[in-house]
Amino acid sequence: MSLPITEQHWLKQQLNHLLLKTLPENPTLEQAIEFYLSDKCSLGRAAELAGVTRWEIMDILSKRGIPTNGGHEFTTDEIETMQNVFEVRYGSRK
Repeated sequence: MSLPITEQHWLKQQLNHLLLKTLPENPTLEQAIEFYLSDKCSLGRAAELAGVTRWEIMDILSKRGIPTNGGHEFTTDEIETMQNVFEVRYGSRK
């Protein structure tokens, strides 16, 4: 069974909120990478936790020979930023 995209996003947000409660607030870069590799958080969230950008953490992983999913997972802040840019360029959906 496949969930509609809106329900998938809602479920992902709920799971992320649960995971945020179990992850330390200021992990090291190595810990954040371990969380990502063990599927405890997304690549974007690992970058946020480590205090680096998504592209920096992707570069670090690439240099270590660790493939990523291409960075198609976006954090809530990144989605909001993209939405704001879209609304400025093309107008609000409202």
